[in-house]
Amino acid sequence: MENFHLFSKYAICYGVFFLLTYISKLNKGHKLFDEDGPVRNPGILIGLQLAGVLWLGILPVSIIHQPFTIIVFGKYLPELYKVLTLYILLMVSVFMAWRLSVERFNGIIKNNGFTRLSKRFIYSYCLLRIVFLSGYEIFFRGYLLTDCVAGFGIFWAVVINVTLYALLHVVDERKEFLACIPFGILVCLICIWFGEAWPAVIIHIVFSVTYEFTLSKKFSTPINVII
Repeated sequence: MENFHLFSKYAICYGVFFLLTYISKLNKGHKLFDEDGPVRNPGILIGLQLAGVLWLGILPVSIIHQPFTIIVFGKYLPELYKVLTLYILLMVSVFMAWRLSVERFNGIIKNNGFTRLSKRFIYSYCLLRIVFLSGYEIFFRGYLLTDCVAGFGIFWAVVINVTLYALLHVVDERKEFLACIPFGILVCLICIWFGEAWPAVIIHIVFSVTYEFTLSKKFSTPINVII
C-alpha cells in the first residue's frame, strides 16, 4: 500500500507533464527546433518549461519524502576514475550535439529557409532550460530511479525509467524517439554507478544547451523575426 501511494504520486506528476507536452506539440510549441525550423509558438514553449519545473521539479521534491541532497549529490565524493569517465562522456556529448546541430541546420535551410529568434529570447530560454533539465533529471534519474531500484531491482528500474522517458518523446521524430533509449539507459546506469543524480543533470544540460545554442547562433542572419 505504501508503494502504491508513492508511485501514484509519480504517476500524477508524470501524467500531467505528458499531457502538457502533447498539447504543446499540437500547438507547435513543444521544442525549440524541429524538422520544420525554430519554434512557432515560443510562449507555449516557455510555458511548457515552467510547467516542467513545477511538475517534475518542485512538486515531487515537496511531496516525495526522500532527502534531496542525498538523491542529487549522494553520500560520498565520487572516485577519480568515475569523474574521468564522466568527463569523457561530456566531451562525447559536446561533439555529438554539435554534429547533430549541423545536420539539423542543413535540413532546415534546405527545406524551409531562415527564421530568426531574438538573442534575448535565446538567452532567457537557455537559462530556463537549464533549470528545467535539472528538475527533469532529478525526477527521472534521482527520485524515480532510486525508488524503482528499491522496489523492483536495478533491471526493472532501468526498464521502467527508460520507457517513461522515451514515451515523453513519442511526439518527436522517430530518430529522436529511438535515440532516447540508449541515452536513457546510459544516464540511468551512470547514476546508479555514482549513487547520485547530478551526473545525468550535467550530461543532459551540456548536450541540450550545446545543441540548441549552437543552432540558435546559426539563425543569426535570417529573413523573418518571430520573437
